Amino acid sequence: MSTVASNAKPDFVVNFQKPANTEIKHISGHWYLYERTSKYDPKIKRSRKVSGRCLGKITESGLVPSRNKTAEILRASLPSYHLNDVVEVGAVNYFYQRTAEMRDRLKSFFPDNWQMIYTVVLLRTIYDARFRRLEVHYENSILSYLYPDMVFTPPVVKNFLTELGHQRNSISSYMKESLNQMGDRFILFDGHRLLSASKTMENAEIGYDSKCRYKPQINVIYLYTLGENTGFPAYYKQYIGSTPDISAYTDILKESGLNGNGNVVTVVTDKGFASSECFEILEDSGLKYIEPLKRGNQYVSGKVPSSPADYDDLFNYHNRAVQSKKISSENGVDIYLFFDTQLFEDETSDLASRTEKHNNTVEASRSREAKRRSNNKGRLTDEQLAELAPPLQ
Repeated sequence: MSTVASNAKPDFVVNFQKPANTEIKHISGHWYLYERTSKYDPKIKRSRKVSGRCLGKITESGLVPSRNKTAEILRASLPSYHLNDVVEVGAVNYFYQRTAEMRDRLKSFFPDNWQMIYTVVLLRTIYDARFRRLEVHYENSILSYLYPDMVFTPPVVKNFLTELGHQRNSISSYMKESLNQMGDRFILFDGHRLLSASKTMENAEIGYDSKCRYKPQINVIYLYTLGENTGFPAYYKQYIGSTPDISAYTDILKESGLNGNGNVVTVVTDKGFASSECFEILEDSGLKYIEPLKRGNQYVSGKVPSSPADYDDLFNYHNRAVQSKKISSENGVDIYLFFDTQLFEDETSDLASRTEKHNNTVEASRSREAKRRSNNKGRLTDEQLAELAPPLQ
């Protein structure tokens, strides 16, 4: 019977590709990878080996990194180099370990500049940095070792952003790939208008926004995904400023290819996005939706209760009493009508104030004209006087 020494290296250790400046140690029946450097010893007048930190355990499946090694990203990507400066590692390491899938997709859709995109994303995420400050943060980050020789001068950044902006097909494909791969979730739609004073930006056109600003602007529609353990921007598209939100909403629904894909996906939008065409697109895609309707819409016309007593339910919301009623439309869509008692009181008070102001203005105009006519100095014709709006009731 042949015997094998207990410290003989097994095949998985013999075949292990040991990085430079490292050594393998056999401790308590296990094999470990350690850092190894050389240091001159004046006593023996020659260099001697100096063992460093443990990088991990060598197993049949490969290297299992040590948990206390904060620079795990370096071993995974650049296993053989030596740091010669003090750089930030912790934050980059945190995001690096959680974005492997993102890097793979970037490599697939942006093969020529994915490293630049990834580096910019991490730097702006960690430091909330402006583009003109990226160079400083890059030089003081471990990213300068992971992805060396990058330049962030203004001309380079300008060319990078211009080139990236022209890759709309790649951007769209990148977002689509992950948009429909998640489980049950909500998809939140929102629009945002960016004012622009540029004379050369093609998409900046005179448009109308919620603040009644008739200025050159760009209309950007965003999709955000919100699930049990995740939430992040999932899709976007920009439109010329004159594009109504409802038209942009219909277009981005078609372009994004959003669908249920066997999951419960509920679309939530702001008021102003609802239309029959959008409802049809959502239903054909297997999506559920929650969309607020404008007052006086066709779906509830003639069905609004005339008295608070005609509502079905009553609940408290932020210390405000709210009544609700479910209305089933002809196409099988459930519509929920809410009656906010406090809002009703506020609007009634506002209506009374505006009515009183209007009546006082009309009455004052009539009185002034009557006084002028008594002195044969009337300014209004009989027709103009008759056209004065009668008092509101």
